[in-house]
Amino acid sequence: RIGHSVTASDISEAAISRARQESAGAGLSGIRFLVSDFASLAANLDTKFDVVLACDNAVPHLLSDVEIDQALENFNSILKPAGMVLISTRDYDQILRERPSGTYPKKYTSQETERVVFQVWEWQGERVYSVEQFLLVRVRNRWDLFSVKADYRAWTRAELSGLFTAAGFHDVQWTMPEESGYFQPILTARAGSG
Repeated sequence: RIGHSVTASDISEAAISRARQESAGAGLSGIRFLVSDFASLAANLDTKFDVVLACDNAVPHLLSDVEIDQALENFNSILKPAGMVLISTRDYDQILRERPSGTYPKKYTSQETERVVFQVWEWQGERVYSVEQFLLVRVRNRWDLFSVKADYRAWTRAELSGLFTAAGFHDVQWTMPEESGYFQPILTARAGSG
């Protein structure tokens, strides 16, 4: 709406389809959509960007050092010189101290439906955990249950800062929710000057 050129990418075709629908419904046109994972961004894009944005805990889907190194290499290769990458993650420094087993149920109500959402976490070793997200939906007097499962790696802020620095980024900084007003810690970093 404010004049930026936007390319939206996700590994899920369903997520891209929904993004297309929602952008059309909001009257936004000109967004380029593609199905791609972090490791193949450079191969699927023919342009350089001022900003690469990966929010809402997307990067922790990368479970191994090899996967995250590939992703950071791709981020760097699609950024203009001194371009910025901005990611947000859960606060894994805190989470690793507490090692929770899930989230409390939250209820959302609209005129047509009621929804209850919660997660069950299963830790698999020190740093990797599976999340099964449950969604209960009530339409009229019937409840339907849906669930999806994904794996995450609990990357600490120090680890991610070190990985970004090792990948050639500079000016790596973290902004916490109390400073930004966003619900997750945010990492920003600048690509090399080319």
